[in-house]
Amino acid sequence: EALATGALEHCHQPLARIEALRILAQLRSGSSEEPAIASLKQAVTEARAATYVLMEAVCLGDLVRLCASCESSDQEGARAMEELRAVLSRMKCDSDEQHRLLGGDVMAAM
Repeated sequence: EALATGALEHCHQPLARIEALRILAQLRSGSSEEPAIASLKQAVTEARAATYVLMEAVCLGDLVRLCASCESSDQEGARAMEELRAVLSRMKCDSDEQHRLLGGDVMAAM
């Protein structure tokens, strides 16, 4: 966790920051869902700001997956699914591409 946090403090390149936030979310998901969700939401925000549409979709998929595994984050998961649908629509992905990008578990949740 210290390495990912350190990367966030010192990296200014968007892709490095987004990946550090995704790693941080994975590490935090084992202990508490709120910090993990916050990390993924920040990753989505940074991907959107950098106009990295593919990374925005991947991070939203991670958020949907995390919220599906947490009982107390139904509202957050629904919001993430709505945002993910909008991003996939902008990307003009067909269902096969969506499945390969996000995985069956995320697609089943949608």
